[in-house]
Amino acid sequence: LDSIVIKGTPVQRFVAYEQIETALESGQPTIVITNYETFRDDAGIFPTFVSQRRCLFYWDEMSAKLSNRTTQLYSATKHMLYVLFASKPRPSWMRHLMLTATPIENDPDGLYSCVNLMTPHILGTVEEFHDEFVLRPNRISGKPELWDNLDKIEARLDFMMHRVSKDDPEVAKMFPEVIRDPMVIDWNPKHRAVYDRFTDAAADLLKEESGVNILSMIQVCQMLCDAPSIVKTSAANRQKFLGLLSQYGDLDEADIPLSGPKGSEAALQLLSMVNLGSLTDVGHTKLEAWREIILEKHPDDKIITHSTWAGYIFPVWEHWLDRWGVSYVTYAGTDKQKQMALDTFREDPSIRVFLSGDSGADSIDIPQAPVGINYNPPWKATTEHQREGRRDRVNSTFKTIYTYSLTMADSVEDRKREIIATKQGYHDAIFEGRAIESALSARLTQNDLYYMLLGDHE
Repeated sequence: LDSIVIKGTPVQRFVAYEQIETALESGQPTIVITNYETFRDDAGIFPTFVSQRRCLFYWDEMSAKLSNRTTQLYSATKHMLYVLFASKPRPSWMRHLMLTATPIENDPDGLYSCVNLMTPHILGTVEEFHDEFVLRPNRISGKPELWDNLDKIEARLDFMMHRVSKDDPEVAKMFPEVIRDPMVIDWNPKHRAVYDRFTDAAADLLKEESGVNILSMIQVCQMLCDAPSIVKTSAANRQKFLGLLSQYGDLDEADIPLSGPKGSEAALQLLSMVNLGSLTDVGHTKLEAWREIILEKHPDDKIITHSTWAGYIFPVWEHWLDRWGVSYVTYAGTDKQKQMALDTFREDPSIRVFLSGDSGADSIDIPQAPVGINYNPPWKATTEHQREGRRDRVNSTFKTIYTYSLTMADSVEDRKREIIATKQGYHDAIFEGRAIESALSARLTQNDLYYMLLGDHE
């Protein structure tokens, strides 16, 4: 089937729109492929091709982009579908199909947002939906904090869902078996001592109300879990950025025309309180576990490694893979550079490792790799599921694939996993019919962040 792709610069997108117009004038069915941002960036052009035509929308991984009703992207999409054309709740010329393995990105509120774009009011108004399913809202923000009666949502949506589950034996036999190995890694004593000094310093900064964001402190501790050199790099970048900032006078940070990372203020402040000295990545036990998987457990297999800190961890990974004599590609840069890395990894049997941030956690298929490594945990369980989905494909030629999840013991990593695991009952409650009394919101609270950073620290 022929299709027209809308992407690239405004000029390139305009050329695509001219092609669409020509195709539509011929009276033939027209397939258009685009991204979600088109509804926002080309709000003055794209809707004219949709209005009053028989349209079928395939929303791929809709929950990843349109689960938050407060974004400009959501507003623009809703405006195009319903407000712009003064449409009835379900105009006769519009059909929708949402395709996803993870319909709930954060919590049921996100599912409501997506369903409301496809079939408005099937779950009632926002107020009605919250009255029925929210047991307790947050006293300050008003956002849902505790959910209830989630199994009733499935009954409400059953008529519009077609589900295929890998729990079905007939479906499962089409896919490789998945062996998951969650690895909790003990620290090198030298690195552990530095980590503890950092968390003590972070606690002091919080008591002093220094203004350093707690998420930034969590990021620094995550860097220590991954490789101590990243903290030094981040602090150095921050120092350089502050130097440039001083040259521009009273401008805000956002106004400084600087390409590249600005670095972490938390890293800079914490380093001023805790001296890393000559501490390096040598002997870091997570890097050693990573090396063991690549060189000893799976010396002949293609491997995908994911991290949430791609910009900082890539140079570290590349340095050690070069030292070990392991071939790799890095999924980074422009779209063209990413595609080249992906094609090379797929087609060249000599390339063993695919290095990726979470930009490579969805929308690409890599069945050539039987092994995946979560170098650190993402912020959402759905992201980890999507990472594994790059390899767990129907067209995989492997009977078994392996997923390793690396977690440093007694750290922000294992507490992050603990918190997220307690907040993932939604999918089972809504789509698997497993009734639960109530479910906490998946949105992280301030108390969650404090616990993640400091554990049971006073």
